[in-house]
Amino acid sequence: MINDRISRLSNTSGRPLSLILLVGVAACGSGAQAQTVPHEASSPSGGTATPDPVRLCKAIQSSEEIPVSCAFEVVDSRPHMLIGASSEQVLAQNLTVLLKHLVAPFCYTQGQAGESSGVIFVAGTRARQLECSSGKLSDWVETDPVVARTVAIEQACSTVQRGNYGVGCSLMDVEGTPALILSYESTNPRAVENLVAVAREVGRPFCELSRAAKVRGTTVFLDEDLTGRFFDCGTAQLSEPVSFRKQRKPNIRPSTPSNRPSGNGRPQQVASTIGDRWELLPERKR
Repeated sequence: MINDRISRLSNTSGRPLSLILLVGVAACGSGAQAQTVPHEASSPSGGTATPDPVRLCKAIQSSEEIPVSCAFEVVDSRPHMLIGASSEQVLAQNLTVLLKHLVAPFCYTQGQAGESSGVIFVAGTRARQLECSSGKLSDWVETDPVVARTVAIEQACSTVQRGNYGVGCSLMDVEGTPALILSYESTNPRAVENLVAVAREVGRPFCELSRAAKVRGTTVFLDEDLTGRFFDCGTAQLSEPVSFRKQRKPNIRPSTPSNRPSGNGRPQQVASTIGDRWELLPERKR
């Protein structure tokens, strides 16, 4: 168990902790919102030594048995402890013992030294920060710039979709290409006007991210008749209108074989049939 391993590394029973601190900070392993956590921790009592968070952090970092990492960095000119895990689930599973042996001792010793410090929890590409002095716990934020920008675009698109703008917004993969789909009613002047604003506020960052990531991206403007136009983020070119309506199987009578040549002197070609298909975005010619 990680509790036993860290306890062995700390080589101490530790000092009493404030239950309020433990309960409040434990939310860092969940989807809780930013909050202020009462954080007063009791001082060492009965001659019990406070665990050395620096030594223990280094021991955890070098251990191959413990599924978390630990390091120190200066962030905004202040010392911070960085505790990392591969996922929020792994962090949540090991959070109680990390709080007991690392977080509380670190914040206590930093407070005793008059240092303004914090602890940053990192899970995958997301991070969350605890201020030692105030007990304030931040929301989860993305640390990967590409992921952060993608999340921002998704949130902006969702806002448009929920809003009363006459414009729909969705993100999907089209033939292996990331696509931003903006649907609207061409007969609604307000929707057309809002489409321009949405294309500027959502479509522009979408294309900027596409170019920054060197990934082909396209924005599709789709009207009420399912006629759309593709805007290529890389070339900044707008395609001709394309119909996305369902294609029905044509009613073609079987042709009677004939040995007579056609008017142009070449054998007649029998038209091939098209099965029932529905493609939101049909295959484009390469």
